[in-house]
Amino acid sequence: MNLLVTRPEPDAADLIEQLEKAGHQISHVPLLEINFHKTAVFPNTSPQAVLITSANGARAMGRLPQMPTFSNTLAIAVGASSAQAAEHAGFKQIKKTVRGDVAGMIDFVRQNLKPQDGPLLYASGGKTSGNMVDELQSSGFVVDRVVLYQADPAENLPQEICQAIRQGQLDGVLLFSPRTAKIWLALTLSNSRAKTGAKTGAKTGACVSPDELAKIKHYCLSENVAEIIDQGLGKFSDTIICKEPDTPSMLQAVSKAC
Repeated sequence: MNLLVTRPEPDAADLIEQLEKAGHQISHVPLLEINFHKTAVFPNTSPQAVLITSANGARAMGRLPQMPTFSNTLAIAVGASSAQAAEHAGFKQIKKTVRGDVAGMIDFVRQNLKPQDGPLLYASGGKTSGNMVDELQSSGFVVDRVVLYQADPAENLPQEICQAIRQGQLDGVLLFSPRTAKIWLALTLSNSRAKTGAKTGAKTGACVSPDELAKIKHYCLSENVAEIIDQGLGKFSDTIICKEPDTPSMLQAVSKAC
């Protein structure tokens, strides 16, 4: 199949390699550009745990000079890729949530940690999905959110991707977060950059029509991702939801659709 991978590097490299080994033709257009902060200001109180909801949060921690201070602090990762990135960053104690989403992180913290044992440090990007901080605070936890990186949205799609969709030459697109699903819909269907959260500027122009976009399969990491596509394309959307919110399940979903 002809597939579009929307993940930024370095997460995309291994995924693309495995898809190509399976015989697929791959186009790669990152919908987010990750920009890590060079410095960060942390609270004076040591946290009982560091909450990591993305691999980039762990990578951002690993780039900072303060990382050795947190190496023995418990890191709670939202999924397998986040846990692996946390290990590479230098965390020695890592636990992975059962569910690979923010709701799973909230449940894990409530079930395994106690507010009286100290604050939580949230290694965050500039934009987040869900309401994890509010939910945990309502349970009595002190949550210190520190923004360590920005995930800036793509401003347009290459014309060859738009043309491939219009001509029925693109079989599917792989989407890994609700935010990238929103960016994807905005860049393919909208006339304005503003709806992607990108910097204001010249209009991109509509890439394809909803009917044309609905003809390709949207491989979604989770139900939350699929909901965005279903809302944008209506009952004609063709969404495939991964069994688990991780890369192996995404590869399995693609394989089953062949």
